[in-house]
Amino acid sequence: MLTARSAVEGLEILSKNDVHIVITDLRMPEVTGVEFLSEILERYPNVLRVLLTGFMELTVIAEALSKGQVHYRMEKPWDEEQIRVIINAAYEIAQLRKAGGKEQDLDVASELDFILRQNLLS
Repeated sequence: MLTARSAVEGLEILSKNDVHIVITDLRMPEVTGVEFLSEILERYPNVLRVLLTGFMELTVIAEALSKGQVHYRMEKPWDEEQIRVIINAAYEIAQLRKAGGKEQDLDVASELDFILRQNLLS
């Protein structure tokens, strides 16, 4: 697990490491989490992007989801088990993408949502 205190630091980490998933807060210093994830989408389209939010800025979040800037959003306070499931599912999806084939084309947001529901029901 790698951590960054800003979007600039996060992008620097991404440039030097093989990162599978980025989890960021909507509220960040200098830029929003959506702006940060949008930059990640442009530079590293295969990185899975999760947005944490404690605010009800539904328009911004809905737009980010529809543009593919965000694969999944979690509201604060999040459940620790839920975030574990999301991280594990995102990693599994990243591995499927890396392996190539049909799995590369899967709808990541739907797949994450499905995996999360399955884990919460079991």
